[in-house]
Amino acid sequence: MSKTKSTTTSQRIQEALSKTLANARRALKLTQEDAAERIGISAEFYARIERGSAIPSVQTMLIMSDSLGVTPDALLGYRPLSPPDPSLEPNDANDVRLAIRRLRGSRPELVRFINKLLQEWEQPQSEAAPASEPAQPDSEQASAPTSTDS
Repeated sequence: MSKTKSTTTSQRIQEALSKTLANARRALKLTQEDAAERIGISAEFYARIERGSAIPSVQTMLIMSDSLGVTPDALLGYRPLSPPDPSLEPNDANDVRLAIRRLRGSRPELVRFINKLLQEWEQPQSEAAPASEPAQPDSEQASAPTSTDS
């Protein structure tokens, strides 16, 4: 009889973990690959956990909790999921990693095309940079030595 109760508890934890991980990941606007990378596990293992076909070790659950900003008791379904911490939301570095992942399997001509786009995009910005530098304040210009002051 205890085996049945144990199996039921295990299944409940597995279902809660699966649901909570998926909700936390989506709230942070992460892909499964991004979440797995943050946690330090393979994307395949993360996907199996989210599908409910695997349970991670306690150590991995604690890392998941920290990485996704979810309390361990919420991760196991004992508390509701809190709103995500804005500091955990993706930043430009995550966007770059996502773009690189997408480009890895792309056709060479697509990669060359995107490189050309980036070159075109960067060129006008680099030409505009000197014009956008702030001018020196008048006080600095006035204190600069001139050839007639000698």
